[in-house]
Amino acid sequence: MKRSIQPSTSLTSLPPDLLSKILSHAGENSREDVRNGIFMCKALGNSAADIQVFKSLELRDIVKCPLLALRKYAELFQKCLLHSNPAAHYIKGLLEYLRFDNPIEGLKHLKEAADATVPVNEALYLYGTIMLCTGHYNIGKHYMDRLRWMDDKALTEQCWKNIMISVHGIGIITKPEYMTSLWAMMPPYVCNINDMDNTCEKCFHYKQMIKFIFTI
Repeated sequence: MKRSIQPSTSLTSLPPDLLSKILSHAGENSREDVRNGIFMCKALGNSAADIQVFKSLELRDIVKCPLLALRKYAELFQKCLLHSNPAAHYIKGLLEYLRFDNPIEGLKHLKEAADATVPVNEALYLYGTIMLCTGHYNIGKHYMDRLRWMDDKALTEQCWKNIMISVHGIGIITKPEYMTSLWAMMPPYVCNINDMDNTCEKCFHYKQMIKFIFTI
């Protein structure tokens, strides 16, 4: 018995919403996948302007070097920001707060990235740490604790490493309220505040503040 051959479906015959979904899933992995898809299929190229594509587009290169958002990828970055891409909000928040010394705008975007349906972990860490350093202790602890450092500190450590990569080359101003907040968060003497590799629930947040204030 011969097997019937089903006619293949061309991408050009697919509805726009499905094409958009295909491209948005590709964008979650890599901008290169999106570029290849657009090159191979005009229908996918037409869907590249769809809101879902810009909202979910992976911005790994710009996260590593946020200054690219002001130069090489400025147009792409603005489109992603316009369509509420969480990574774009994180990049914008980092630049506004740390580079341009615009705390209101910076914190607004960092919070957007931290409160996204799929939050940017580095935004949770950075927003939480800034809240701690500016005297908003309960808010800072809440965002930092969402990284579940109590169970495993590996994620918070990776977030810190990623943030250090992102801020390379960005001139940063230390704010006077940081030191006031640091003194207020001083842990009990039972904790060794000079041992940054070992933390407990009494000194964890304090040591993240130390790293942020004196390393960044």
